[in-house]
Amino acid sequence: MALRSLLRKMPALGGRSWPTASRLVSTDLPPAKEGGIVYSEEALASQREEIKLMRAQFDEKMEEIRRATDSLDDILRTDAQDMETFRKANEKIRKACAVYLVFVCVPAAILFSMI
Repeated sequence: MALRSLLRKMPALGGRSWPTASRLVSTDLPPAKEGGIVYSEEALASQREEIKLMRAQFDEKMEEIRRATDSLDDILRTDAQDMETFRKANEKIRKACAVYLVFVCVPAAILFSMI
């Protein structure tokens, strides 16, 4: 407790001076009118135009993302089909090798061992 009060009294050691209420309330803004800040029609129109432009750019980017996503889906689907074709061909080759081993290599090995 004594350390806390000591730190409060000595700002160089870590105490903070808190702003007074008058510093918190005062600002550099002009005083607000009855309805708050009033924007001119010209400023509002330019903001509306800027918002329309940003929406158009956003929609364009979203459409670009959709097209990219669709093309990625096509690529993945094609790759999956290619992998299935490769798997089937690999299975046929494996079966052919097994048949060759059983019906050609084994009898040949037996035949050569008899000679």
